[in-house]
Amino acid sequence: TKERLEAEVGARTAASSLTIKVVPVSYADITALVTQITPVLTPGKGKVTPDLRSSSVVIYDLEDNVKRAEQVIKSLD
Repeated sequence: TKERLEAEVGARTAASSLTIKVVPVSYADITALVTQITPVLTPGKGKVTPDLRSSSVVIYDLEDNVKRAEQVIKSLD
């Protein structure tokens, strides 16, 4: 049911900790990566910020989603 699913998501969210990760980008367009990463993040919680100066992407979200976003970057870069 919908309530059970929401309870499971809430429990999983509480169990996971928020993480910040800076991921360097070598070749891909950083602005385009932000568009590709955003759907992987938790709505309303996750954030991704391009840092053009250091050619990096800063990801702030639940640990599992940060890992997924990092995998997307590695695949596209």
